[in-house]
Amino acid sequence: MEWSVTSVRRSGIQEDIMPKDYYKALGSSRTATADEIKKAYRKLARKHHPDLNPNNAEAKKLFQEINEAN
Repeated sequence: MEWSVTSVRRSGIQEDIMPKDYYKALGSSRTATADEIKKAYRKLARKHHPDLNPNNAEAKKLFQEINEAN
């Protein structure tokens, strides 16, 4: 199956939608074990947690992506 970019219009704003690669978000390979994925998640969640990075919008966004990938 080949993926393509889909354009969506919401409230006058056009957005490009791409399928998310959760392994990439966690920095893991597709052959990673459950323990390796869990370890990668915990490391990144700790690094980008909003309580440890107050007033940092980028860290908050990354933390949300990491949680979705988990």
